[in-house]
Amino acid sequence: MAVSIDYGGIIKRSWFLVHKYKWLWVYGLVLAAFGGGGGSGSSSSSGGSSSNSTNSNFIKNIPTDTKGLEQKGQQVLGDATTAISQWAAHVSPGVWILLGLAVILLIIVGVAISIVIVNWAKAGLIYGLHEADQDKDVNLPSTSSQAMGKIKPLFKFSLIQFGLFMLLLSGLGLGSGVLAVLWFILSFSKIVAIILVALLGIALVIAFIIFMVIFSMVGIYADRLIVLHGYSSWLAWKKSFSLTKKSFLSIVVMGIINSIVGCVSGCLFTLALGIVLAIPGLILLMPIFSKGLAGVTPGIVVGSGIIIFIFVQFNFLFRALFVVFNYSNWNLFMDQALKEEQL
Repeated sequence: MAVSIDYGGIIKRSWFLVHKYKWLWVYGLVLAAFGGGGGSGSSSSSGGSSSNSTNSNFIKNIPTDTKGLEQKGQQVLGDATTAISQWAAHVSPGVWILLGLAVILLIIVGVAISIVIVNWAKAGLIYGLHEADQDKDVNLPSTSSQAMGKIKPLFKFSLIQFGLFMLLLSGLGLGSGVLAVLWFILSFSKIVAIILVALLGIALVIAFIIFMVIFSMVGIYADRLIVLHGYSSWLAWKKSFSLTKKSFLSIVVMGIINSIVGCVSGCLFTLALGIVLAIPGLILLMPIFSKGLAGVTPGIVVGSGIIIFIFVQFNFLFRALFVVFNYSNWNLFMDQALKEEQL
């Protein structure tokens, strides 16, 4: 039985919670930080003048000087390569093994730390939004203490999801193998082989996409069952799968709404921010418009870097706020979807 969802009420309430409970932005910033970044660069140039005879001699010597610079560059590169090769040859195998183990250890530690941080932020945001929706006082210390206890079950749930995903990939590989066998068996009729393999291939891809969507939906419910209702990882998966079957279409609609709101608001925000920053940017670049590259100065380079930095940081902040908004939508959605469920 489909559950009636007040999507408009969810959107309105989420915007209110995002605006009022700014402590939750911290979790949004942490989660957004693992989604992307940006950078900028700059360059400079210079010029000069001399007499006609000097220019003439300089032009005559260009091929020779260029060739000399090229030879010097190759010599420097060759010397550097030789030095590195000699250093590597004198390093014992034991040292290389230790270096390899150190790199692997750093990667493992980095992955472990990122998992802990992400699960902490996820649990803190889910719990904090739930408390905020109850009009309770929300702050970082109180939500963080609750989030710490949910890191382990959330991690176990991610392992369950990963294991099921690997099984799904195995099934996809097995299906691809079956298609290959059918292709060779039906080689006597290329038309039949093409039609049958194409149809089965399309069905296989569609099934894979559907299963991936279901995994995502199960994760939405399970995270909140673990954080808000104390479910164990496996029980959360089973309960979430059951809930997903009952409210599949409602979840799809909520996901589409989230995507549309995110796309429209993100485009409008980026456009507005670009227009605002374009005014000082154009003023800053006026000398270049009139003088070309000769008008480039350190002040212009630094100013352009600052404008780009501001643009990137404000976009990052917007992503963080939308993370909070998105999590709130799913929190409120689950509350409505579970209103007839006995937890």
